[in-house]
Amino acid sequence: MHKFLTIFFLYFVTIGFSQEENINNTIPNTTREIYIVSGIGWGFPMGEETKEVFTPKFSNILGANIASDKEFLFWYPSIDFLSFNYNQIEQDKDYPYIIKKSKSNYYNANFSVGIKKQFSQLKLYAFLGPGVGFMSEPRAEVNHETKVVHIKNRLRVSPTWRTGVGLDYQLERFLLFTEMSWSHNFRKVQGVTLDAVVLFIGLKTDISRIAENVTKLISG
Repeated sequence: MHKFLTIFFLYFVTIGFSQEENINNTIPNTTREIYIVSGIGWGFPMGEETKEVFTPKFSNILGANIASDKEFLFWYPSIDFLSFNYNQIEQDKDYPYIIKKSKSNYYNANFSVGIKKQFSQLKLYAFLGPGVGFMSEPRAEVNHETKVVHIKNRLRVSPTWRTGVGLDYQLERFLLFTEMSWSHNFRKVQGVTLDAVVLFIGLKTDISRIAENVTKLISG
């Protein structure tokens, strides 16, 4: 699923950028600013009950910052690839065995809008928006005859909400960034609500010219 979501995200950004350029082609010879966001970090579950199920593991983010017609606004589609250590606490009627010390992946596709303020080489920004979360929960399937345990993954889909703040530092065609966000999953997992504080650091790469050339090719 990780590869599928990455390919889908890049396709979405390219097509979305192309359509927006076609709509706004009344301004000639103007390149719309677009950065690809790539970072690493952790998602920290909040709440004592939630921490019984989830604890943080190394995670990453893939996204895009796309400038709008208004200087202070930008679009921020992204996918958080969050990983957690996982301890099952509720019995699953389809799987009689409870699994402990396993791993759960949480892919959160976000569709955010942000505001930004430039201070020389520094840029402060804030963002919020809805999303869709895909949570995989491990389950243990035991074959007593062969004495083999198969790990199955149960997928849960849920609406989500994400809001946060960040800081960019300009380095020519790159931006160093750090950001902190609050991620809320509207569907309970193992009887608990997954609220997480997510911290990322990484790079934003300016692909404005590349995106412009791709747009011209798509537009014919």
